[in-house]
Amino acid sequence: MILCILYLMSDLIGGDPPITYRLSSEQTHNKFSRDIKPVLHVPSGTVIEVFTEEATDAQLNADSTTADMEDVKFAPIHPLTGPVYVEGAEPEEPGHPLSGRAR
Repeated sequence: MILCILYLMSDLIGGDPPITYRLSSEQTHNKFSRDIKPVLHVPSGTVIEVFTEEATDAQLNADSTTADMEDVKFAPIHPLTGPVYVEGAEPEEPGHPLSGRAR
């Protein structure tokens, strides 16, 4: 499982701010689409701890072998956690998920 903390404002400084929300690897989809409803609505500046699976959506793990590659199904590939709606954010502006900082 991959862990990252998304900072939804690009001007956050100092120590790590407190985590406000957590999203699990259960809250995933595998494409970018305006038709996917947000799993969370947050104000700009919210800190979200996000868990997601690796690119095969947990079909492979550290113990997988090259033989396991033959069984990978490509339909669930590319898990994305979310989406998250950031209130008031516009593309290209600080606070928009595409311009935020990730760790």
